Amino acid sequence: MKKTLLLLLAFSLLCAFRADNLPANFITLLNRTDMNFTLPAGYAAVAVVKNNQMVYHYAIKSADRNFEVRYAVRPLDSIMNVYNDWLQNKDGKVMTNPNNLYKLAFTIIMANLSRGSGRMPQIKAFDSLAVKRDFNADWGAVGLCIPTGNFSAGYKYLNVTALHKNNQGDAYIFYLTDNVQDLQTAMPPIYTALKFR
Repeated sequence: MKKTLLLLLAFSLLCAFRADNLPANFITLLNRTDMNFTLPAGYAAVAVVKNNQMVYHYAIKSADRNFEVRYAVRPLDSIMNVYNDWLQNKDGKVMTNPNNLYKLAFTIIMANLSRGSGRMPQIKAFDSLAVKRDFNADWGAVGLCIPTGNFSAGYKYLNVTALHKNNQGDAYIFYLTDNVQDLQTAMPPIYTALKFR
């Protein structure tokens, strides 16, 4: 009985002091993708909003402005296992290397988030040395659009950072605001809160 009580106490303490009190599902995705997240000062976690445009896993909001940041993390471990099995057998099926899908995925995400706005999203790839230095990623890009739909309800502007690291995963960081100036002033201090290890 005493041993069980000690184990329950230890487990409770571990749960209470997880890194930045992040949700367990987000921590699992970070570990599977080999990423780190640091909660920026002046931000607090907010509820994830269910929507039909983009699944994301964690969100934070500024304490002093209407500026929210949402994070979606997509590990590649499971699909890489399927792909590697396919490479061994090549049983007549055709399969694309999951490491070659990040550009198409980002384009589709941006088109979906701005669908019906009448304006094409702007997408620009990062310099390969800069994305390696800032995020330890193999590729990255930024997208800007006028958002539509229930993903962005309550916000007028959306800036998205996409990151990819071979064999590890993809991540998307969504910056939502009513004030376009926030994209220049609020983003820089928190820009690298999520990065590959």
